[in-house]
Amino acid sequence: MKNIKNKRLITHKSDDREDVLNQHLTSNLPSVLVTPSMTEGIDLKGDASRFQIICKVPYPYLGDKLVQKRMRKWSWWYPLQTAKTVIQALGRSIRSSDDFAVSYILDSDWNRFYGQNQEMFPDTFKEAVQNT
Repeated sequence: MKNIKNKRLITHKSDDREDVLNQHLTSNLPSVLVTPSMTEGIDLKGDASRFQIICKVPYPYLGDKLVQKRMRKWSWWYPLQTAKTVIQALGRSIRSSDDFAVSYILDSDWNRFYGQNQEMFPDTFKEAVQNT
């Protein structure tokens, strides 16, 4: 953010997340919300989000002892959590059957992850995916 000088780009800190989100939702000026942490719990319906970019596949943190324990117990748990987070994140921008947005996943590991775990994604997701 500090290297890109553009008034349309807005971001938040941990203490002003809701204020910045509200600014994005209520402003009459076009804005782009830049955030590392809004994969769930927000409603970006309609023009509030016509595109989103996920820079990295959102794998659970491997340094967490609980994550490690669950991975040892259930081999499917780690990829399922990753798939759920992707679906949740993309769902922030598409809120109904007549809503639309374009989503980009830039991480080069996405093709490998999705290729190995397609069965974890709903059919509507699979129909919408275009690998490029």
